[in-house]
Amino acid sequence: IEAARTHEDLVRLINRPDLPLASPIGLYITLDKRDPSRFIVAMTHAGISLPDRDYYLSNDAALVDTRTKFKAHVERLLTLAQQSDAHAKAQRIVALETEIARHHWPVEDQRDTTKLYNPKTRAEVRALAPHYPWDAMFDAAELGGTQNVIVNELSAMGPLANLFVATPV
Repeated sequence: IEAARTHEDLVRLINRPDLPLASPIGLYITLDKRDPSRFIVAMTHAGISLPDRDYYLSNDAALVDTRTKFKAHVERLLTLAQQSDAHAKAQRIVALETEIARHHWPVEDQRDTTKLYNPKTRAEVRALAPHYPWDAMFDAAELGGTQNVIVNELSAMGPLANLFVATPV
């Protein structure tokens, strides 16, 4: 992990099958919802610790309380890991997750299977965010030969990929 210096390094690390790490964009293999006789690679938004975007964005008192406790939890974990300035780092981590959550689809949209079925070629995926290391992601996941993918939350992928490359390593 400490050897990662570039966004491509991070993408390769995050997508290794033997090291399950979270990322704003996740790959997985699933049944093709339109052709259940075959499996296909799918892509979804991810990268948040709390259950869904509302936990980060809602003004509901219970969710605000959960966020406060979550920040304290992250700070506690960083302290246990002997990280310097755990409070500031926890604030940055939660702020980044909040920004990721802004691009996540609301739960009701995630339940619409028609909206979630967006077949794309690798070239079309690359066009969503040309500076994101898409090929490194597929290669690291041992899916380098994949030419077609179902993109679940299509409108989220470009913004999440751009956020990833805009965030300092």
